[in-house]
Amino acid sequence: MLAQQCVQRSPAAVPPARGRRAATTRCQASASAPVAPKNAALVGLVEAVFKFPPFFALAAKSARAMIVKRGERMGMDFQAEIDALKTLDLEAELAAVADPTVEYPSYYKVPFHAYPEGNLGWSPAMEMTVAAKSVHSVVYDPTGKQLDPQGDDNLRSSYSRCMQQLMGEAGARPVSDILDVGASTGLSSLALLKAFPDAAVTGVDLSPYMLAIGSHLQRQRAQQRAAAGDASPERLRFLHAAAEDTRLPDQSFDLVSIMLVCHELPAAASAAIFKEAYRLLRPGGALAVMEMNPASPVFQRVFSNPFAYVAFKSTEPWLLEYVSLDMAGAMADAGFLPASQLENSPRHRTVFAVKPQPIGTGSVTGTSLPSPDVDEAPTDPGTDALFYWELPAQLAGVAEPGLCEWNVGAEELVAAGPTERRSSATAAAGAPLGLAPDGRPFLWRGVWRLEGGWCGFAALVAGNYTRQPQIRFRQQRQLRQRARRLQQATRRQPPAVLLMTYPAFGFASESGMNVRVYPFPDGVIGASATLAYEVYFPPDFDWMLGGKLPGLRQGDECSGGRYADTCFSFRLNWQEEGEAQGYFYAPIQRQVPEFWRLPNTGQQGTSGIVVGRGAGGMRFRRSAWNAVRIRLELNDPGVPNGLLEFAVNNVTGVSFRQAYFRGSPHQLIEHIFLQSFYGGHEAKWAPATAQRALFRRFALTA
Repeated sequence: MLAQQCVQRSPAAVPPARGRRAATTRCQASASAPVAPKNAALVGLVEAVFKFPPFFALAAKSARAMIVKRGERMGMDFQAEIDALKTLDLEAELAAVADPTVEYPSYYKVPFHAYPEGNLGWSPAMEMTVAAKSVHSVVYDPTGKQLDPQGDDNLRSSYSRCMQQLMGEAGARPVSDILDVGASTGLSSLALLKAFPDAAVTGVDLSPYMLAIGSHLQRQRAQQRAAAGDASPERLRFLHAAAEDTRLPDQSFDLVSIMLVCHELPAAASAAIFKEAYRLLRPGGALAVMEMNPASPVFQRVFSNPFAYVAFKSTEPWLLEYVSLDMAGAMADAGFLPASQLENSPRHRTVFAVKPQPIGTGSVTGTSLPSPDVDEAPTDPGTDALFYWELPAQLAGVAEPGLCEWNVGAEELVAAGPTERRSSATAAAGAPLGLAPDGRPFLWRGVWRLEGGWCGFAALVAGNYTRQPQIRFRQQRQLRQRARRLQQATRRQPPAVLLMTYPAFGFASESGMNVRVYPFPDGVIGASATLAYEVYFPPDFDWMLGGKLPGLRQGDECSGGRYADTCFSFRLNWQEEGEAQGYFYAPIQRQVPEFWRLPNTGQQGTSGIVVGRGAGGMRFRRSAWNAVRIRLELNDPGVPNGLLEFAVNNVTGVSFRQAYFRGSPHQLIEHIFLQSFYGGHEAKWAPATAQRALFRRFALTA
């Protein structure tokens, strides 16, 4: 996954090197996949020792003493803070905020943060603020020795900056309502209020003790504002609830923020919270998580130092679960678009993902479009408000030739798991399973996304190399990293839909979609492939004389009337009244006589070979999704024994096993020929008005 770094350095903690200007923010690529601890033996030993309560208690006591001592070095008095809070009527605050119906999960009822009661007690709540300032005083010092009293504030500010940067890059919706998960006493909520001065914040936490103190401090701040003449409405409220089940209304927030919480949870709990966040967010809303970065050198040194790791583990019982969490993958499983990552300190990262939003909604005049999650189109061709997925405006020009090219290594395709899981995986995704070149199963289906100016097609991504369709290998690493994000984000998404607009009076490839999809980095798919997809024609679609639909190809020619002995292609066409036919470019003179006796087969002028027009009643339908399947098995070089097979709506037009594709073993299926346009190369093919069609569920089995 591609990530960047947005690092704030505290001048007080890290002086600039001689001769260099101090940097406040910098961006650089970094990895964000789960990182295994370097010293596995040490980790295993500590895990075993901590199963004995006396050892755990001793280590926890030592860790707390270290935190207190660090705070005292900065002039903080832990005991004075606690004594001041003890003078308050906190039981009344607790009764006001606690929800007696809340059930505490088992993972929450264990000792952590050096407190036997975990967060379910007054001591951790009373010490929360001073402990956070103490722990974060060394965030920007790699040595962990130079203390900065502003470290906690700087860390939260850096998170806000990175979050806002990512929002701008992703085009997330404006923020009016924020959910702060794990708000504790309100430190994170206050940082969000500062970063988003026009937003309201709901702080949710499982500890009523934390919320009681947070509510008291919030009331104090409100009184101070009132005394200063500030009559602005209150923007912060607290809620006692489990983050996995807040019981808040669907789509009620624009931003869900989770600050320094996931490392305190089992991985399954974090995944459940991401799913709840997806439910709570409005379309286009964002999930942002600021956490420790397991890939950072500072974090890895902790695993190599027995004293540091013992201290760390004694306060964080779920540490190893957090390290193993594929955060971006869990967000993808929850339904989010590909996650981005920025490092906002030498020890911390911000992981960010957006909930998809429909680009096209509202009335559609003259053409009724279906919802992508139903099998049939609406029966009413009127102008009712419809919900459908569409390419964002920036990519509406996909009709331009060569706008996008996809390319990624096969190793980045999503693994579908063991053989025995194939059937369930297929059913869940609605697409066939194939095999990568190394024999591993993978899942591949068409999903269209816009992400940072790139366009994505399932596991395949590309830069916008406008009118340069031959570029294949530029920025390979970034392509693979972005592909992983795209694939993770689309595992459980309903099939997205590509809206194709054919312009009025447009014909030939210049007027339509003309894109090459290269699934594998070596530029080939293989000696056999099955391409499947669905196409929807609206009820008023004008067939005219016909047009082209996607298929498979090898070489740079073999289309547009250009023949060569060193290439081949096979696509489908729609014809008058929706009749379906194959459209074949291959060495004409090498086809056997039996080929030319196939039903309704022959060369179309100087252009391609029409194969099986309308054979068996094969045709496309308006107002319905039409299933297309193309199967090619290349012949042995020089021998006419290849398979040419295609079907529309389960009606097989041709299944012929004596086809001739190639004369050389080096000729292999190279790319998906993602074409669609009216024509023909003459104006008689062009529609008088703009037409539209939808494409979805692209699947390739190689």
